[in-house]
Amino acid sequence: MGGHLSDRRQTDALSEAHKMVVASQKLRRQFYSSISQPPVDKKPVEFFAWLSSLWRTVTNAKTTWLWLKNQHTNHWEIVGAAGPLEAVGLPQLPLQFPGEMAPNARSIAELASASGEPVYVDDIPQFKRSHAGIQYTVACAEWFQENHIAAFDAIPFATRLSRDETQDNHITPGSKSLHLVGVVCSHYGDPAYRQQHEAESLRIMGDLTAQAIAYFYEFLFRRILMKLNDLADRHLTTVTKRPDKDRSQYLQEVISIIQTQIGVEAVSIFYRDADRPRITCLQTTGLCTATPRCQRISDASLPDVVYEPGEGRTGKCFLTGEPIFLPRSDKPSDEAKYLELARDGQAPLPGPTFLAPISPSSVRASQRSKGSPRADGVIRCAGHPSLVDSRHQRHFDPMETQTLQFICRQISPILHTFAVREQREHQISLIKHDLFVPLQMIASTIAEIKRRNQSAQPVPEYRFLDLDMALAAARNLGRQLEADPREETITPERTLLEGDIIAHNAAMLRHYASRQNNMSIYFDSFKGIPPLYLDQNAITRVFYNLIVNAIKYGESGSEIRVSPRTTATGFAVDVANYGIGVSAEDEAHIFEPYYRAATAQSKSLGAGLGLYIARVLMEKHRGRLDLRSPNDPTVFTMFFPSELKWEWRP
Repeated sequence: MGGHLSDRRQTDALSEAHKMVVASQKLRRQFYSSISQPPVDKKPVEFFAWLSSLWRTVTNAKTTWLWLKNQHTNHWEIVGAAGPLEAVGLPQLPLQFPGEMAPNARSIAELASASGEPVYVDDIPQFKRSHAGIQYTVACAEWFQENHIAAFDAIPFATRLSRDETQDNHITPGSKSLHLVGVVCSHYGDPAYRQQHEAESLRIMGDLTAQAIAYFYEFLFRRILMKLNDLADRHLTTVTKRPDKDRSQYLQEVISIIQTQIGVEAVSIFYRDADRPRITCLQTTGLCTATPRCQRISDASLPDVVYEPGEGRTGKCFLTGEPIFLPRSDKPSDEAKYLELARDGQAPLPGPTFLAPISPSSVRASQRSKGSPRADGVIRCAGHPSLVDSRHQRHFDPMETQTLQFICRQISPILHTFAVREQREHQISLIKHDLFVPLQMIASTIAEIKRRNQSAQPVPEYRFLDLDMALAAARNLGRQLEADPREETITPERTLLEGDIIAHNAAMLRHYASRQNNMSIYFDSFKGIPPLYLDQNAITRVFYNLIVNAIKYGESGSEIRVSPRTTATGFAVDVANYGIGVSAEDEAHIFEPYYRAATAQSKSLGAGLGLYIARVLMEKHRGRLDLRSPNDPTVFTMFFPSELKWEWRP
């Protein structure tokens, strides 16, 4: 009788074990089926919540947390959770847990990751295990006990995220490989409810989890790329006379994509000035000054939010072209100049900040001079709420920072196109303004010629000089709209500077200086300069640009002096005047195209091309154009090497 009862119990036990095995197999099949088709259209927070829920089901856990190791900080951070968190409560010790776990915690997550094996803990207070000479225990064992967690599984997973960036259609944003390291932790209030799985099965499910995350991020980049391409198509195909407005609308939508895909509260986008090597805030979710009063920056004041190369962390990112990660802080950095505001606009965000450089487009990169900033702009993100507890901030993980850098690279050529359009509109408006002067002179002269002709009176000679100057100004402005002067071909011929260039233009330029600014021009003797092989039209443009600049920015009633001299290696011509001068800050940039010093902008309008064109034309003759003296007087020097005297024949 007893033997039959024992056999029945054994049979029942085997039947129960078989049922558990069958149940485990069924759950695993459901897991395999679901994870083979991950919801790649979801946001990251939704995707990780889905993964956590999938694991909670297969392990029959009370709660499941999904941890990833942040390569930036080497901390473990929770990115997904499933289960009745409101029943368990959020642990407060140590601070920020479970949002974050330091690497020195010697936690079970570290043990599972280091060993590559699933770890089951059923004696939380007493659990100890050594691996590779390091002893691991349960972090926050007291918290687990207080919240009635009796046991948990820790299942590791890892994979390498990398793609061939030499392909034109690469998706993954970073050039460096990323190691995705994570752990799934399933917690049980009663171990009896734990759904047991063989270690090998858990390892397989861990590998599939890593593959699903990699697959999700691949499609995330595809999705972002499609959205950015759609933005570019919509905004670049609309040609208006207000490219700044078009760019503003484009950047508003870019910020929305960043907020949605990376989960940040605040975004500010800075981009290079057209005239000076600095960056200005183009668009932001909200900024304030980094002062105790925290004064909010209005939209109208955004052009005043400026960073010079190397100024603070933002200026450093602009200068070096390298991303910068700033950890959480309860107070602003001493280097802070402006801070991002929280969504309510009432206080600056204390959370982590990530600064991503906007690398130059291929065209801009080829034009960058030595020592100039290596980025065209900076995107600054701040405020990064935890995916499971918005009360806490979390660090930016490598996938998020690489995603932002990916976005930076995609929008770089679009911003460059907007900048070119805006510069072109600005240039056209300036040239229209500059054309107004010669048009006035022509109209006034024609009216006087007509009036005097009707009354049979002679036309004053200065009126013909007006026409000459108007024609020269119109021709020069027209050339500024032509192709890059570097692509022009010069045709040198035997040229006497005094006889072929000065004599033909001196009277006209003197007349223009007198009428425009009550100035005079004195030409020293050029008899010491021998005939040179020069393109007469090109060198006339150089003289014209330098002297007209001296008239525009000179002191009213002063004298412009043009003085030739002989040097040991060639011949020089100095154009000197007294006026606003050139500041030390502007001195390194005045020969750059479209660059205009702040003092020059307040004195006179212009396209910022005159000095650039003059220098290019001098270089085409193997000569130079230099700023010899910035102030009192300001002196620009044209240098013609001795080889132009006889030897050089292009």
